[in-house]
Amino acid sequence: MAISKRLKKETASQCFLKRTSYLHESTNKFIRQPQRFWQNRFERTKVPFQKQAIFFFSSLSMSTSNRPIAAEGSFKNRTVIVSGAAGKLGRPICAALASAGANVVINDVKADAVQELTDALKSAGHTALLGITLSATSGPEIVAKTLEQFGRIDAVINPTLGPIPWKPFEDLTDDDFRAAYENNVLGPISITKAAWPHFKKQGYGRVVNFTSDSMLGFPTASAYTNTKGALFGMNKTLAMEGAAHGIKVNCVSPIAYHPNMERHIMRFSDDVQHAFKTLYQPEANVPMILALVSEGCQASGEVFNTAGWAAGRNVWGNKKGISGLDTVDACLKALGQITEKGGDVFEPHTMVDFTEWQGKYVLNK
Repeated sequence: MAISKRLKKETASQCFLKRTSYLHESTNKFIRQPQRFWQNRFERTKVPFQKQAIFFFSSLSMSTSNRPIAAEGSFKNRTVIVSGAAGKLGRPICAALASAGANVVINDVKADAVQELTDALKSAGHTALLGITLSATSGPEIVAKTLEQFGRIDAVINPTLGPIPWKPFEDLTDDDFRAAYENNVLGPISITKAAWPHFKKQGYGRVVNFTSDSMLGFPTASAYTNTKGALFGMNKTLAMEGAAHGIKVNCVSPIAYHPNMERHIMRFSDDVQHAFKTLYQPEANVPMILALVSEGCQASGEVFNTAGWAAGRNVWGNKKGISGLDTVDACLKALGQITEKGGDVFEPHTMVDFTEWQGKYVLNK
């Protein structure tokens, strides 16, 4: 049944309670062009756009089991900055936080999108909101405005994502790499660095940065994968520096389907392709993201992969090496054994762990 026909027969609240599947099918279209999508899709219905917005954003804060992603009031009096808030991941994150009672700082460079998201959430009954139209690299200003409005800051979530230059490596310019690094790395660093002294002073803070499974290799996206590797590399260091001050720092590697991914997912099995299009919606990443900025989170320095209402942990592992490789020929001869798949893998959690483990095979112990 068409969406318009459903909405003629059911109130927005009834649609909200039923959590019907067409919401998930529509989510990405809304997130890309929200007001135009809804106005075009429902132009023949009698449901005002304001009520449509309430329905949509309320639904983004719900799980597939019709339960709130985060319990009502679970983030009360907590202030969370979301950079890149107008993006496909930022929107459902803001919606879920607002529904859980958080003070939500909606930060993005797109003024119209910031205002639209703020207005839609206010229409849904949420008032503890602050829209800030600044680049994420303006961290000190964003944090200052946050403190002026709410008096404290408890968490930073950085789904910031700049334009991706899809080009072969040899066609990328230095400016392509600089722009990607500016958006995807310096932005999260700027906000986190500005918030850090306040986290230390209050003995509490949560940071979630966004990396990507594209680090495993993604042809024509080397500028993008470079930035995601940078955040991965910074993760454990910040976790160690924040440990004594009650600061937890983690990364997520989320997947949310977008039509631009079509040419890439064709390489996957039919089951996985179907999952991408039906389950891998933006809001399906939100539960773990909110868990990592919640008071109950004890994990730090970890990287979690999320998709389709599921989550796992990414690890960096090492296989035992071979000693006595004192010539080029010896190294070439050993490459097959060193690169062989399978076998035991050691997971170091600190640089000391790794160095101690490496020393054992270097010394033939």
